[in-house]
Amino acid sequence: MSIASAGIRPNPPREPVATGVRYGVLTLLALAATSAYLTRICLSVANTTIQAQFGITNTQMGDIISAFFLGYLWFQVPTGWLGSRFGARSTMAALSVGASLCSIWSGLALGPGMLYASRVGLGVMQAGLVPCAGRAVLDWFPPEARGKASSAIASCMSLGGVIAQGLTAALIGPLGWRGVFFAYSGVGVVWAIVHYAWFRDLPHQHHQTNAAERKLIRHGRAGLDPGAVSELEPGPTDEETETAAAPPLAAAPPTKTPRERFHETRHLLLTMASSMSFWMICGQAVFRAFGAAFFLTWFPAYLEKGHGVKLKDTGFLAMLPLMGSVLGALIGGAVVDQLLVRTRSRRWSRSGTGAVAMVLTALSLFLATLAPDPISMVLILSLGNVCFSLSSPASWAATMDISGRHTQFLFAVANMAGNIGAMACSSATGRLFDLIEAKGLDWDVVLYVYLGVSLAAATCWALLNPEQPACERPGPASAQRAAARG
Repeated sequence: MSIASAGIRPNPPREPVATGVRYGVLTLLALAATSAYLTRICLSVANTTIQAQFGITNTQMGDIISAFFLGYLWFQVPTGWLGSRFGARSTMAALSVGASLCSIWSGLALGPGMLYASRVGLGVMQAGLVPCAGRAVLDWFPPEARGKASSAIASCMSLGGVIAQGLTAALIGPLGWRGVFFAYSGVGVVWAIVHYAWFRDLPHQHHQTNAAERKLIRHGRAGLDPGAVSELEPGPTDEETETAAAPPLAAAPPTKTPRERFHETRHLLLTMASSMSFWMICGQAVFRAFGAAFFLTWFPAYLEKGHGVKLKDTGFLAMLPLMGSVLGALIGGAVVDQLLVRTRSRRWSRSGTGAVAMVLTALSLFLATLAPDPISMVLILSLGNVCFSLSSPASWAATMDISGRHTQFLFAVANMAGNIGAMACSSATGRLFDLIEAKGLDWDVVLYVYLGVSLAAATCWALLNPEQPACERPGPASAQRAAARG
């Protein structure tokens, strides 16, 4: 007797389970962010030791600390272009090795000039991290998962800052400041080897992904990014096409002449310059970076000078806001993704999250001015940093949304804008400290300045429309899709 004649329905075939290679990719990117912050932040922790050995002033040491941002600022676009030309696999591995060599260079420095040059070099080598990581998230995750993916990377950046502060302080005694630089350089080399051996630029190029995972990534993009799927991705249904050889890089076709490429670049720049989305994504980057840099540079001095906290206690208290940043970035990823799933609107998911986060940050800065003691103030500011970092995944996701096939380039430009804010923070806050001390002003003025900066960032978020591409002029079809989504 057959199963059908017995009235028993056969079980339907099970859908194949998607592999989890994309989570391995995310782990590598998160580790890259953490290891980068080890070499980036350790100089700030060891600065008094180095200053005493080299016999340099506070002003000279401040210039050396800012040297990183100089290289980081100007090489965002060039290293982003390298990522587009050669892919994230080769570019990130090479830059990580280069950053490790610069860390060794710092450890071998014989004087302030050599140390300054090595820090500029470190900034150059780490400039490609965010553009390349952004492209990898775009290619390996569907839109509804990009918020959590971005939050993991953003939170690991803050986690790297926390680890660097505590670990560097513990290692300087037994290893000396030079030994710390050497030790951290080894972390970057190990990461580069693992990354190059295992990572692939696109899902269908990785031998461990199965068809279900590739379909999940591709169909997610087709549902929320119609018409914007990378030209490098395989076709939506043909398995043979999916596994066929594809051009590994998002570069211009080799048949184009230099003149044609020049005109394409000119068209891209003009399109970006006329885009409100472009200016608002860069504007929020400037103001957010200005606010974030305060806790990485001047906050310990603010506690000591403005609130009489002893030097030995400023290190622990300065770590609390950074720990708030880690928590906020993780929460922000879930918020961004859930809002997109529930509302199907990027504007609510990205711009809404960013605007509300920065308004809450401004509120926490105001409440901090009312705190009765330094510990209460730091706890309020730490809660404010949780709110602040809710906007980090929104920033990553919105940049991916508006960049189209120019992800590395727009990430590079936006990150460059952010570094302008970070450099401005270092300079402006130092001058503000001098003004407060000279005029006998209330130290709460510092918090009011950052309150204003937070509200400026919230305004940029409110004006940003992630449905509007910044790098390509939408045609009638894409305009209809944007209207349908939102």
